[in-house]
Amino acid sequence: MAISTLSEKDASSPRLSQLLAKGFDGVDLPADFPMPSAVPAELISAESELQRQREQSEALSKILLHCRTMTLEDADTLYVLQEHAGQPMLSFRCTQNDSLDLSYEETLLACDDTSMAGFVACSGETVAVEDVHALAGDSRFSFNSAFDKSNGYRSKSMLTLPIRDRQGRIRAVLQLINRKRGRHHLLRDQQAVEDYVLPFSARDQELVAQWAEGLSDKFSD
Repeated sequence: MAISTLSEKDASSPRLSQLLAKGFDGVDLPADFPMPSAVPAELISAESELQRQREQSEALSKILLHCRTMTLEDADTLYVLQEHAGQPMLSFRCTQNDSLDLSYEETLLACDDTSMAGFVACSGETVAVEDVHALAGDSRFSFNSAFDKSNGYRSKSMLTLPIRDRQGRIRAVLQLINRKRGRHHLLRDQQAVEDYVLPFSARDQELVAQWAEGLSDKFSD
């Protein structure tokens, strides 16, 4: 089923008013029933916001796909820094995974050391870990295994870095998971993870950091 959307220009046009009126064709209405003459401003605003969200979602998906093509990781996630109840939180905005068929669910992460993404959001540091299940006892951050447990996945190597706007403020966090020997390898069991997953190299980190700098315009006011 095709679904059409309305622009602000269309919404204020006489043609749009005619289209609205046609919606009442075949309906037995009282003679004094007020026919619509224009689209309410609230509807125009809601439609504009939905369109903005759709465009942002498409842009974020392209960002993640390009990143996986560039550095051959199995999965990547983009968190956007937002304020919730007066506290900075990371919103789990977009994720892609070559080995899993995922349904997207927006969740929140605290900006603290209970996760690598939260630590990066707070510190502004880039973190590369060879095996998230073998962190040193004095590590300044933890690995949050909630995603792995709920999806039957195994994260191993991970690269997490901040994305800043033009003013240098942290606006998002990009997390790359399981750098692979080849894009075609699928990580559907622990043996595949051991066979095909590599650490993120210094070159990977440099490449992704340079590329992330170019994303500043997408997160600027």
